Amino acid sequence: MISWGLQVILGWSLMIASFSLQRMGPSFERSRFAIPLGALGLAMMIFIPENKQYFEGGSGICQYHFCDSEIRELYLEFIIDSLIWISLAIIGLALVLRGSLYGDSKTSVAIVGWFLILASWYQITQIQLIASLVFSPIVIFWFIFVSIGIICASYLYFVIIRYSERRLIGEGQTSPLDEREMKMVTEIIRRNLRGDRQ
Repeated sequence: MISWGLQVILGWSLMIASFSLQRMGPSFERSRFAIPLGALGLAMMIFIPENKQYFEGGSGICQYHFCDSEIRELYLEFIIDSLIWISLAIIGLALVLRGSLYGDSKTSVAIVGWFLILASWYQITQIQLIASLVFSPIVIFWFIFVSIGIICASYLYFVIIRYSERRLIGEGQTSPLDEREMKMVTEIIRRNLRGDRQ
């Protein structure tokens, strides 16, 4: 039996793989495996095995933090709390988008959606792990340096893009379609609008 930490890593990897499959779109048959694969990965991250006792076989293999029952319980609490706020946020966003449709706006639905979004933010503040990390001096120290690195990297990225765009030589205007090309494009559009297969 693998340790719960390795199972969590494997489940997270399966969820990332499911996102990649889902991005292929409905035209690829592999995309239909995205939801089952993501559900399997999520289940592996939630339903983790208990730590082995010292008298069980293979207990000597388990080492370091994966054997700590307190960390295991803290992880489970964090995952459950995360599922709660993520679910609230997704439902809230869906309601806000549904209630803000152009020409068919529903104020009451949008208000409920915003309420759920605010509730998800409140749920985040109640997570014990996040609350303990926010007020940790070491975390604050590293957060400042990471933020500086992200800002500098983003600035350099946009500078490089701007420099590259200025260095590119623009191409001239393409020649207009001739009569044969116009007829061909018109026929293609007409067939697509009519729904012809051939």
